Amino acid sequence: MSVIDPIPGAYGGSTDLYLVDGNYYRTGKDSFGMSTYAQQLTGRPSNPEVPIQMDAQEFSNISGNWTWLDPARTPDADLRTFMPNVNSLIVDMGPLAAQDPSVRRMLAGIPQGEFLGADGEIDLLKLQTAYRQTDYYNSTTNKARLWSQSSDAERQVQGANELSSIAELWRIYTGQNVTLPDTMAELADNPVFKGWRDQAYSLAQGNINQATLLNQWLQPLAEQIEGSPWSRRLLEEERAGKQEVIDLETKKGEIRDVGNRYGLSLSNEMLAKYGNDIINNDLSDEELEEKLDAQSLTLYPNKPTGMDWVTYSDPWRRAHATLYETSMPDHTDKDLAKALQDGLSVSDYETSIRKTNRWLGTENARDSLISELSMAGRRMGFG
Repeated sequence: MSVIDPIPGAYGGSTDLYLVDGNYYRTGKDSFGMSTYAQQLTGRPSNPEVPIQMDAQEFSNISGNWTWLDPARTPDADLRTFMPNVNSLIVDMGPLAAQDPSVRRMLAGIPQGEFLGADGEIDLLKLQTAYRQTDYYNSTTNKARLWSQSSDAERQVQGANELSSIAELWRIYTGQNVTLPDTMAELADNPVFKGWRDQAYSLAQGNINQATLLNQWLQPLAEQIEGSPWSRRLLEEERAGKQEVIDLETKKGEIRDVGNRYGLSLSNEMLAKYGNDIINNDLSDEELEEKLDAQSLTLYPNKPTGMDWVTYSDPWRRAHATLYETSMPDHTDKDLAKALQDGLSVSDYETSIRKTNRWLGTENARDSLISELSMAGRRMGFG
């Protein structure tokens, strides 16, 4: 079993909101349609989503096989966030695992915090240990024991049962319905079913489980079939992944511009962090500006709180551009940045500029020098 980070936009299941006798319930179904997870909400959702309304008896009839989250352990859990993670695991393990009660109980433990490490992230070792303790995982051991105690005729039946499971998986992943031959011999001779018998016997003997069958055999075959459900899913994931990169780069550019307005040169790491936080709704645009303003104040302590650096520094920037005969500088100009950090007044900054060799090479420096010489000459009686 592996933990797959869900790709935004790739979740193919569904979530619904129910209103039953004044109580709200949220459900999430995996993309196979094999399992449904549910939680009772503490109150009415804040968004304008329209719930499915029914009475208690109707709700009881449809919810009997749902896997419920413990409300005491998941007061802030949101199935809409939880289900993409669950679905990624289920796709990795297969629809048989999705139906298994022991696996569903294990997966419900994720939002309940049962597998969190000290850093607050999922501890993969804890999750894998729990998975190996499920009835589903141990079914391979039971199959191996049953196979060893079975006659040849019983083994034929066990192999045929596994073939039926493979045929159903083939339909799910490739979109193709198949009619199985009547005998194993006919199956082995038919090139359409190449490898099927070996896989069926491996499943029946407990040498592999459905997850291994999918990951190492069926999914790679389904990927090669153009237009198959599995190949479409991979294509959607690829597109979603590319769109995520585009969205992040766009957001990083926007954040870089905001940082420049506050006189900050943000590292690529910080741009990526803030970008992901905003995309994941962990940070709002207003909160970002507050953070950047606070950072700006540590560099420019005389800047009024809430005023961006561009507005605050405008008089100094104009003096800089006029005396140096350049375009308006930005926060990366070292002389300007130092003057603002040191709290120089505009006139003091102008005085400091006129003491530099750089200013002496400008037209206004030469004009100023000529003007001063002329005035000195008039004082001495010349002109």
